[in-house]
Order: sequence, then C-alpha cells, then structure tokens
Amino acid sequence: MSVPRSRKRFYLLGALVIVAVLATLYAARVGFLLLGATEGDVPPLSSIPLPAGSEVTQVSTNCASGGCWTLISVRPPDGTTP
Repeated sequence: MSVPRSRKRFYLLGALVIVAVLATLYAARVGFLLLGATEGDVPPLSSIPLPAGSEVTQVSTNCASGGCWTLISVRPPDGTTP
C-alpha cells in the first residue's frame, strides 16, 4: 500500500519549513555575531598556552588598517633559554 500523494506533499512541506526555520536562525546568529565584532577584537591573553613557570612581563595591543594584534613578552621558566 502506498502513501497518498497529499501525505507525501505534507511531509515534504513540513521538512522544508523546518529547514527554512533552521537556516533563518543560523543566519540571525551569524548576523548578531558580526554586529558585535569590531576591528579591535583580539584573543585574550588566557587563550595562549604558555609553559608552566613562565611569566608574562609586558602586553601591548596595537591596531592598524589591517586589524589589531597583541604583542606579549614572556620570561621563560628557570632553567630554560628564550
């Protein structure tokens, strides 16, 4: 026994609506993230994995037309060379 044509169309329409809603939610999220982004966004210092015992001595953030970056001076742990 086959499924009537109207039922297949109903399922297809339901699937298309679900996909459209998910695509709209994704586009809204991406748009929201882009609205909050600025040229000055740089990762936080805590995102850099440093060896145990090392010490951050200086942090400076600079910006130019290509974006921003952070320069970090690190003193290595005792017994290691820079």
